[in-house]
Amino acid sequence: MFSQAFMKRHWSQIVGLPLTCENQVLAVLTGVFLDPEQGKVLAYRAGFQGVFSPLDIQSWHAKSIELHDPDALTSPEEISRLKAFGLRRSLLNHKKVSTQGGKSLGRLYDFCLETSTSSLISIEVSKRFLFWEWDHRLFPFSDIQEITEKEIILKVEPEQKAKIKTKQTVKANIRLSPVSSFEKH
Repeated sequence: MFSQAFMKRHWSQIVGLPLTCENQVLAVLTGVFLDPEQGKVLAYRAGFQGVFSPLDIQSWHAKSIELHDPDALTSPEEISRLKAFGLRRSLLNHKKVSTQGGKSLGRLYDFCLETSTSSLISIEVSKRFLFWEWDHRLFPFSDIQEITEKEIILKVEPEQKAKIKTKQTVKANIRLSPVSSFEKH
């Protein structure tokens, strides 16, 4: 059962969590595949080649994700809806983000999921150069017009105000943060 404290989870807090079953670590969480039209999680990526369905999650914990069955980990080809949208289109991690007019807003920095419904709530976008990040913006799922293989297109224009994260949620507008090897697509 899901506890209230863990219903909304940010990707930055869950990436790398061990996937366990019967106190055995099976893999670590490395990606999210999303239905680009509905904003629902189709599958989670485990390690480099495995995936599992959100239905295979028994419970979310602060430091791990418990699966119902060790056989829950499968290949991406086994999930038919994932094949229908394509792996590149449905993989959410680190896509470019732009407006419908083509203006670049940066890259997907983080996103928030509702774990009880496996739904995307919002995305966080930032601009990045080497290890510097700035211009963090938060957009609700309703602002997404389309998700393609290479980018997320928003229904907003650059002049439209996005919810800019404050110093309370981001320690500084410009901060150093390491870029993991997974982020370097």
